[in-house]
Amino acid sequence: MNAEELLDNIHTQRIKWVQLQFPDVNGTLKAKTIGAQTLTVNMLKEGIIEGDVAGLFSEFGVNDLILVPRTETYGTLPWGAETARMLAKVKKGKDERYLKDSMYPLERAQAAFETAGKGRLAVTQEVKFYFTDGITIDTTPGREAITFNSKEAKWNPAALKSASGFAFATDPQDAYSLVRQQIADSLNTAFAYVVSGHSHGSVAAQQKISLDQLSPLEAADAFATLKLVARAAGMVNLAIPTFMALPFSADDGAVPNGYRLSFSSYLKGSNVFYDATDKHGLSQLAYYFIGGILEHAEALSLFTNPTVNSHKRLWVEPKYSSAGVGDAHNSVDINPSKRDFHITLQSPDPLVNPYLMLAAVIAAGVYGIKKKTQADILSDSPLVLSESTRKRHHATELPRTVSDAVSALDSDNEFLNGIFSTDIVYAYTELRVHENKEANFRPSTYEYMKYFHF
Repeated sequence: MNAEELLDNIHTQRIKWVQLQFPDVNGTLKAKTIGAQTLTVNMLKEGIIEGDVAGLFSEFGVNDLILVPRTETYGTLPWGAETARMLAKVKKGKDERYLKDSMYPLERAQAAFETAGKGRLAVTQEVKFYFTDGITIDTTPGREAITFNSKEAKWNPAALKSASGFAFATDPQDAYSLVRQQIADSLNTAFAYVVSGHSHGSVAAQQKISLDQLSPLEAADAFATLKLVARAAGMVNLAIPTFMALPFSADDGAVPNGYRLSFSSYLKGSNVFYDATDKHGLSQLAYYFIGGILEHAEALSLFTNPTVNSHKRLWVEPKYSSAGVGDAHNSVDINPSKRDFHITLQSPDPLVNPYLMLAAVIAAGVYGIKKKTQADILSDSPLVLSESTRKRHHATELPRTVSDAVSALDSDNEFLNGIFSTDIVYAYTELRVHENKEANFRPSTYEYMKYFHF
C-alpha cells in the first residue's frame, strides 16, 4: 500500500504509537517511537529527522540522521497495546544513504546479483536457540559466577526425562512449546514472515524455528524480528532466550546453536541454481556462486561467526571452506534430492548481523560468478581427509579466533568492493576487535577452576 493508504490504515486500526526500528552495527534492532497522531504522509515518504541516532553509531560532528520508514514492513506489535512498527532505512540527507546503515550493503548486494541477470535470490532459514528461566551474572571481582535455570535442565527435579532424548519432544516434555508457538504465531500474523515449521532441538531447552522463502533483505528482517519477538514472548512467559553460539559447555552435553540459510535463484519461475543432469543437482551458475563463497570463507567468517563466543563454537564444531553432501563440517551443504533450496550455508551462528552477513555472502557469490570460480564438492568429510588432500581441495579450517578472522578480512576484501563502504567495514571490524580485547582482559570461570590452585 502507498503512504496515503498506510496512514489511513493506521488511523482505522486506532494505532496510537509507531515504532521505527533499525539495526545497529551489531544487527540489533533499535527503535524510535512516535505518536501516530503526529505522523504525516510526508514523514512516511521522506522520513523523520532524529538527532540522537548518530551517537548510536559513534558518529560525532554529523548532522541529524533521517529514519525513512520501509512501509512494506508495517505490522502491529503483539505485545504493544495499539502500537505498530516499521523497519527504517537510515539516511544522511534527502538523497544520501548513511554508509553505516546495515541494510544498505544488503540492498546493494541483492541488486548486484539481479543486475548480473542471474535471477532473484530467495532464502530459507533455520534458527536454533535456547530458552532458560533466567540468568544471574555476578561480575564482582573474586566472585565471578553465572547462575541459570531451565524447566528442562537435568538438575531441575521437575524436568521430565526421557530415554529417547529431547529431539522433536512433545508436550509435556517440551516445556517451552507454547512460547515457541507464540513466537511462530507472531511472526506469521503480525509480520507476515511465514514460519514453515518449529520443533524442540536435540537437547534440553534448545528450540528450532524455520522460516519460509524470502528475499535476502526480507530474510534479514525476519531473523532480526525473530530475535525481537523471542525476547518479548520470553519476558511475558519467564522464558529467556539466548542466541549465543555456544551458551553452555559442551562437556555438559549441550550442543551449539546454529543458523542455516538455504539459497535458490529464480528466473522466469525456474531455479537457475538447479540442473537435473548434474549429480549434485547444481548448475554451472551454482558452482560459481558456491566457489566464490568458499574462496572467501575465511574472510567471511568475521561476518558469519562474529564474536569470541562464535569462535568457541568452531572449536566444538569445526567448519571448513568446503562443500559436500550431508556433513556438518562443510561450510556449504548440498542436498541433491531437492530441486529448490538445495544449497545450504551452515557455518553462521545466531550472533550474526544478518544484514551484513548476507550482504558479504552474496558479494562473495557474485564475485565467484564474475571470476568463474569453480567449487569442488567433497565426497568425504573434511575431518577424515588428510592435510594434503584438504589442501588439494582448498578445504581450509575456518578461523578459530576473532583475531585470525580480522586478519583474513584484512588480506581478502576485494570481493566487498562496490557492496560495502569503508565506513561500515571499519566500524564493524573495530567493534569485533574491541569485544575481543575485552574478553581477553578477563579470566573465565574455567580458568579459575583450572589454574587457581595450580
